[in-house]
Amino acid sequence: MPRVRVRKRVPVFSKHALDLADVCCRELWRGRRYYDDTLQTSEEELLRRLSIPFLSDSLGIDRGNYQDITVDTVKSFIIVAGLKQMNITQSNRDDVKGIETIKKIISSRLRKSLRNVYATNFHELTLELTDELSKAFHKLSKTGSTKAACIPLATRLLFFTAPNLPVFMYSDDLGEALKVNKTNKTEGLSEFYESMRLGLEANWQILREYQMPFLTDKITADEAWLEARENGWWQRRILDLACVINFTEVKPKDFLISLTEDYPKQHP
Repeated sequence: MPRVRVRKRVPVFSKHALDLADVCCRELWRGRRYYDDTLQTSEEELLRRLSIPFLSDSLGIDRGNYQDITVDTVKSFIIVAGLKQMNITQSNRDDVKGIETIKKIISSRLRKSLRNVYATNFHELTLELTDELSKAFHKLSKTGSTKAACIPLATRLLFFTAPNLPVFMYSDDLGEALKVNKTNKTEGLSEFYESMRLGLEANWQILREYQMPFLTDKITADEAWLEARENGWWQRRILDLACVINFTEVKPKDFLISLTEDYPKQHP
């Protein structure tokens, strides 16, 4: 008989594990890696730069001076998101088609769904849109298919672009840890999303207590921040890092670990 593939569950994390993931998220939010002292584009900036133009198109919020996503935006995002090492070079992905899919198809479908919230399963919608975006970025090359590599790109880009959709950031390491289907990438993405959704529910009682940091550019970003905050964007980011820390070899700096093992002291 063929072996039955058993998926692993996202753990029910301890308060300490989620505290540590929250501290690591705050490092990334201000533009510093949580596992070394390297500076990079802050996740606050990524959220503002990517979500405000999208939410302007889909919800009609004020975009201020924020411009549409461009090919250069995608190039820089791939570097910041740690996707450069994957087989997802500019020659074998279609950035123009991916961007058009975000601006026209994803924005339009979200706008339509928000008109009838109670008739929409947003988890199913998010899976469909993520799969569609990964296929839009995918382009066959002489060296072979990059479809699998486009899934991490699609989930990461959509996570920051559409904070009001329940997106989870896929990586090969997490997919392997959760034993999702590696042969059928679409099915594997569906299994990954379901595992993370159940993990979010299982950890929600603690996760909901963590407050998302404010955006510094409040004049034009308040509505974008509210969309993210009211749809559990920060909680999903904490869960993502808790899983990364738990399942992979990437570990936080000792300084961050010590922060969660100590408490502020009252001045004597």
